[in-house]
Amino acid sequence: MGTFKSIEDPKNPESHLNSYFGNIKAIEYICSDKKKKVKVDSFDEYLECLSPIEFETLIAKLKEEDGYFVPAYKGGMLKDYDLICKKGKTQENLQIKLNLSKETYNKYKNKNLSIYCVSKDKKIKNPKITIYDYNDVLNLIQKSEKTKEWLKQTLDWVEFKY
Repeated sequence: MGTFKSIEDPKNPESHLNSYFGNIKAIEYICSDKKKKVKVDSFDEYLECLSPIEFETLIAKLKEEDGYFVPAYKGGMLKDYDLICKKGKTQENLQIKLNLSKETYNKYKNKNLSIYCVSKDKKIKNPKITIYDYNDVLNLIQKSEKTKEWLKQTLDWVEFKY
């Protein structure tokens, strides 16, 4: 699929995490007439194959499996918050981003929230708020069988072994 190489930065081997990696993989799958699953090599690449709404849903399902009540899976209704999760008297406000840029981080760093992302800009040092990346999401999924099954079904067109 050399046609798509031009949107990757050859000087930065991780550039696919800030580009259209998931879109490219979906196009590869469709071009195979949906006969051959696309292969990814790492968990972060696997998560990159989710749409932003699917990633929000994944985090909501993880929170629900951890005992939280999540009234809505799609963000955008409240300024600065994608998900609000409640457990007893505890409330977690979440911002969900596939890729967290320094600019986006700066927009939210003084808010009362946590951020879930697949990857984050390496320029974000000593964050003032909690940031969960793909390693944290993987740890949560390993403890959440229902959500793990949901993820496998959602990305049934992607070949990846945990």
